[in-house]
Amino acid sequence: MSLRATHGDATAVLVPPVRWTLLATPPDQVSDPGGLPDSGWLPAEVPGTVAAAARRWPEPVRQRMASLVADADEHDWWYRCTVPEIPDPDGGVAVLTCAGLASLAEVWVNGQRVLRSDNMHLEHKVDVTGLLDSPHTELTVCFRALAPLLASRRPRPRWTTRLVDQQQLRRYRTTLLGRIPGWSPGPPPVGPWRPIELTLHRRLVCDRPRLVTTVDGAGGIVTCAVPVRPVAGRSVVGGLLHVGGHTGPLRMDGPELVGRLRVPEVELWHPHTHGSQPRYPVVAELEFDDGITCRLPLGDVGFREVTPHGPDEMFPLRHNGMEVFFRGGCWTPLDVTSLTTDEDSLLAALRQMRDAGANMVRVCGPMVYEADAFYDACDELGIAVWQDFMFANMDYPVDDEEFAASVRQEAQQILTRLSAHPCLTVVCGNSEVAQQAALAGAPPELWHNKWFEHDLRELCRVLAPGVPYRPSSPSGGALPVHVDTGDAHYYGVGAYLRDFDDVRVSRVRFASECLAFANVPEPRSLERFFGPRTPAVHDPRWKAASPRDGGAGWDFDDIRDEYLRRVFRIDPLATRYAEPVRYLDLARATTGEVMARVFGQWRTPDDPCGGGLVWFWRDVLPGAGWGVVDVDGHPKAAYYYLKRAWRHTAVFLHDRGLNGLRIVAVRDRLETIDATVRLLLYPRDAATPRTVERGVRLSARRAVDLSADELVGGFRDLNAAYRFGPIGLEAIAVELLDDRGRLLADDVFFPDGLPNERRGDLDLSVTVRRDASGPSLVVGSTRPAYAVHVDIAGHVPDDNYFHVMPGRTRVVRLRPGPGRAGVTGCVRALNAHDSTSFALAHQS
Repeated sequence: MSLRATHGDATAVLVPPVRWTLLATPPDQVSDPGGLPDSGWLPAEVPGTVAAAARRWPEPVRQRMASLVADADEHDWWYRCTVPEIPDPDGGVAVLTCAGLASLAEVWVNGQRVLRSDNMHLEHKVDVTGLLDSPHTELTVCFRALAPLLASRRPRPRWTTRLVDQQQLRRYRTTLLGRIPGWSPGPPPVGPWRPIELTLHRRLVCDRPRLVTTVDGAGGIVTCAVPVRPVAGRSVVGGLLHVGGHTGPLRMDGPELVGRLRVPEVELWHPHTHGSQPRYPVVAELEFDDGITCRLPLGDVGFREVTPHGPDEMFPLRHNGMEVFFRGGCWTPLDVTSLTTDEDSLLAALRQMRDAGANMVRVCGPMVYEADAFYDACDELGIAVWQDFMFANMDYPVDDEEFAASVRQEAQQILTRLSAHPCLTVVCGNSEVAQQAALAGAPPELWHNKWFEHDLRELCRVLAPGVPYRPSSPSGGALPVHVDTGDAHYYGVGAYLRDFDDVRVSRVRFASECLAFANVPEPRSLERFFGPRTPAVHDPRWKAASPRDGGAGWDFDDIRDEYLRRVFRIDPLATRYAEPVRYLDLARATTGEVMARVFGQWRTPDDPCGGGLVWFWRDVLPGAGWGVVDVDGHPKAAYYYLKRAWRHTAVFLHDRGLNGLRIVAVRDRLETIDATVRLLLYPRDAATPRTVERGVRLSARRAVDLSADELVGGFRDLNAAYRFGPIGLEAIAVELLDDRGRLLADDVFFPDGLPNERRGDLDLSVTVRRDASGPSLVVGSTRPAYAVHVDIAGHVPDDNYFHVMPGRTRVVRLRPGPGRAGVTGCVRALNAHDSTSFALAHQS
């Protein structure tokens, strides 16, 4: 906690953050701070949780407290601190802000209770002016045990979910993280997970402003409402609103200072795949009755238009008048234990996502609303946000007046917080509530309710106008689970074990979730998680992090293994027996191949899909989780496959059976370019390919779809569909080149299927180069090299698991990453017996 004082438009921290301690007591044994003992208190962190505090305790203490922390919902947890040397308010106002208390909390200031909260997603501001003491003020927060309340007899839900063990969680506004046995087993987050601040206001108490932007022709409109409360007998008589060099009047309307300003000729904010991200600073200049003025920076805004595809179908979405293929992932908190992350780590994680070509991130219903820094970073980086409200899978008691009032306040706060962010692209009432009801056999009238279908929709219309709203994800169609209308949670390829043709047959409109696989981390990550001996896939240590659906007789390791069998045409179980290391290499490539194939299909011009979001972007536990990056942020193989499939300018080779091999080139950027498609045919046992080329024009509104047979100029059975004789080609590559001959994108097709045997004649070569941006590797091969992997400690390659064709090279840049940097590394291909070593020369 910090103490802040405001005077005019200046804000200063008067004292450093205070020292917090915590204590566990049995449920309801202590009613108020007066009954607390003096001993037994342990160091705590604010913001943070009980489990986060335990990470810093000495090992003997951590072991002694382990069972209490693991079952944090079973106990009362007391936090307290002493704030020294509080200045005299001097006619001002002291406000205590609790930005997030998980989950049932009571707050005392100097022994007087000032707040009760039963919603972890709410921010609370309390006037404590008359309660402060000098030289010391004691602040105490108690988090009451949730488990006894969950166990009490309450009306049963109309349908149930297997996502959680305790159905009565539906009645309490807390996250499901830490309470989902299948992939987030705990401990549950309990504690002050958002900051606690004490602020002295000398002139004005100002609450969070509400800023809304809309596009009006070539201009933009900013609407502003700032709740203000002058203190010490002053009053605000008016002011000015400044936006990007333009100025308009502000006036008092009840307790709010309001204004509306049109900014002519605004530049529009685009996802980074399509354009730039201009933003405009907003400042309110207040005038008091005594003639003094005060400038309040209100943040930055951006202008964009997001519109549905048509009156009966939202997807694909139009962004600034153009259909955008959105791709990315479902976000998980970077630290699921504390639920807090510093701004630099958030920015780095989102930059990693953007660098993979992702242009959308979904904040999902089972999680938490992210910090302001998250949305600021998305604005800056050009990543659109699909924002769920924090409801998932359960039959919420929205007809209960007290519950309804709490969630309405929650929605108002989050919409006020997010409405100014140009990254906000979709708001959604919940995750899988309609789907869960339908799959549980409830009648259609129970799939929806007035809160999600009407009340929340109306709040969004008023507080975030112009942002499309979905009542539930997924929803649309005769059943919520149908994927050819509305948005889908598409697991046809994946958990439902459908063949790859299902992607085309299903005609997915938009996949707000998709492609959940147990993605195997890199070897160095496995060593970091498990030590030098990686456990077998059936080992309990491995299975502890393997995600699974509640009640299912399989887990997502099983799903991955089935696709390994299909993709590489080998028995995964036999490979695990005989060659466990090779099995893991094949498993890494399998999920990457599957994801790349699906997104390659979705980006073809004849497919209706408007985008897909992978479930998850980042793991929540160390191991083979759903994330395409591991729990520490290290990319897995799937990251690099997606990075190539998500490029803003990309090319794909598609096997269309008896219709031959198709070449599809797509481009997101607004600028039209002239390019060359080059097709390279590699005969067996020959390093020199036959090459054919064609010029194409690429723009953001038109994909190029070519027949490879037409380019070749005759029947060659390129995709081995007719099989009149032996397959004559070992590999087919396509390159997309710009007008200066530079490679924009490429793809490789193996007519006889992906290489599943190792050979000794690839002759991988590696040359190390250095320039001003750092070291890079130039990788070559005398034979088609499949899934070439660069491994060097302390460095992150900008590409990995790539293919190298004879006569071609791949340049891979290395940048310093987390951990101790190495100077030697190796490069190996999945179809090679041996690896090739290299060394980085020291810079002089």
